[in-house]
Amino acid sequence: MNGGSLLILDARSKEQQEAVAGDRTLKIAGFDMDGTWIETKSGKRFAKDVDDWKWLHPTLVKAKLEELVKAGFEIVLFSNQNGIAKGNVTAKEVKKKVETIVTKLNLPVLALLATQNDLMRKPRLGGWQEMLKILGVKSPNQQVDMTESFYCGDAAGRPKITGRNKDFAVTDYKFALNIGVKFHTPEDLFLKSKQRIHTHTDMWEIGFDPRSLCDFKLGLLDPPTTEMTKPDQEIIVLVGSPASGKSFFSKTHFSSYTIVNQDELGTLTNCKKKCMEALARKKSVLVDSTNRDQRARSEWISIAKQQNLPIRCFEMDVPKPLAMHLNTYRSVTEDKKIPDIAIHTFYKNFVPPQITEGFTEIVKVRFQIQQGQLSPEKYKLLCSFL
Repeated sequence: MNGGSLLILDARSKEQQEAVAGDRTLKIAGFDMDGTWIETKSGKRFAKDVDDWKWLHPTLVKAKLEELVKAGFEIVLFSNQNGIAKGNVTAKEVKKKVETIVTKLNLPVLALLATQNDLMRKPRLGGWQEMLKILGVKSPNQQVDMTESFYCGDAAGRPKITGRNKDFAVTDYKFALNIGVKFHTPEDLFLKSKQRIHTHTDMWEIGFDPRSLCDFKLGLLDPPTTEMTKPDQEIIVLVGSPASGKSFFSKTHFSSYTIVNQDELGTLTNCKKKCMEALARKKSVLVDSTNRDQRARSEWISIAKQQNLPIRCFEMDVPKPLAMHLNTYRSVTEDKKIPDIAIHTFYKNFVPPQITEGFTEIVKVRFQIQQGQLSPEKYKLLCSFL
């Protein structure tokens, strides 16, 4: 599936596979595999080979899964198998391991294994959507019992406590949040642990919450009275991290300006040349670049002074976690990703712009995407954990 990035193992009976959801309301019991159903026999974090595994608990895992099957749940395994993409293990070896695990369970299981960093990888919902297709679900809101359904995994973002290290990731918890179902840790579901998942009710352990992107309480610009474009000729300098939305913002709101983009033009010299040519034609210019410090911005302030033109600064009000999220979004929708180090470097060396540099105005630009600017699928993806 998906160009081979999603491996599927359907261990349900032929009758179950041929059945479609129809009028039934399905209850989904979703699970991670490593660290949830099984752990390594060697005690290492990653299995040394396909046989390096044992049940998380000798009897309780299978007993709980049998109980869920009797209660009418569909048992679905969602596992990120990063080792395949990295070359640490082959797809054939992983399939053999999963087949062995499912055979020992002797239960109807549907397994979906994500092998690449694409839409199928948790916490993205590609695997969940493929599951719905396989189960014949056409109207998830009507055909899946979202109250009874749940997801269980060990990557829950739990902080370090006495006797246990902090979780290595938050992938499974975010996956459940994206789906909109209850979340369980394996300790909770199989071992009946009553320990709280997180130490703070605001879920700070998950980090940036992209669901806030769909809830705009403030305007796009600060100050809110700012004129986006001016009738008189001017220069605008954008300031912002890679992947902060500068190009989208400039193309959306400044179609009448000449946009000078160093990613497209290659060198500062080429950028200055295009700027001067546009100014000679009495066009306003917008400089779309990171302009992270005073030295970079001074190049454009000098030109504005030479041409006796006002120069405004529009600073992208995008914190680093949001820039990282937008970069990931770009990688799964356009197959184009800026190296993370470029974003880290920007924020490490960023010097906020000041009026004293020579700007006539500094405007903050909040990140906002309205539903009409993206397809419904892309809008939903943007506002989900990636």
